[in-house]
Amino acid sequence: MEIPIYLAMTAEEFSVSREKPPFLAWMACHFSPYGRGLVNLPPPLPKNAIVTVNDRIPWNGHDANAIAVQLKSIVCGGVLLDFQRDDTPASLVKDLVSALPCPTCVSHIFAKDTEGPVFLTPCPPHIPLTDHVRPWTGREIWLEAAQNRSQIRITENGAKEIPFCFAGQYPHADQQLACHYGIDYTDAHADFAFCRTADDLQNLAAQAQAFGVNRLIGLYQELK
Repeated sequence: MEIPIYLAMTAEEFSVSREKPPFLAWMACHFSPYGRGLVNLPPPLPKNAIVTVNDRIPWNGHDANAIAVQLKSIVCGGVLLDFQRDDTPASLVKDLVSALPCPTCVSHIFAKDTEGPVFLTPCPPHIPLTDHVRPWTGREIWLEAAQNRSQIRITENGAKEIPFCFAGQYPHADQQLACHYGIDYTDAHADFAFCRTADDLQNLAAQAQAFGVNRLIGLYQELK
């Protein structure tokens, strides 16, 4: 069975959307700027929804027990602790993973401190998914899904990734990489530009389960 692609919706998107996606992620709860818990908690969600928590507002003595109580009150199919700041305490992450009764996924930054699901950044379209997930073999993986792009320049000195600047078309498809690509030549170099379309993401989802990926999560505004 193909793994689901969850679409992350903001509070505004959730409120104005008449038809919700079949797999929904709430984006996002934040550390309270005036208390010890979280703000931007969701309204009632579908039972299979994911609730994401991030540290866009920096941690400042917030209490794991108070946060756990708030998250336990939300009926959902999982929690994603999408913490990206180095100053967010690893102990907070470990305490929340231990306290929450639902599947709780952590960003790769904090995954070494836990044993559950790990959230990985999008797989660059020029890199095989097997290489992207290999460091986390044996772990359940939730993978960020995005219509991302990358560009490789080949010269007589070798190949390297460069900032994306390609303005051409993508007439070629690579099923293994789950992407489309185009090629631009000059006398000095050849540029290979890779992009991942919505169809490519479906191909990626079809492949991903074999590599330990359990869920894909992308932005509603991009993938709807």
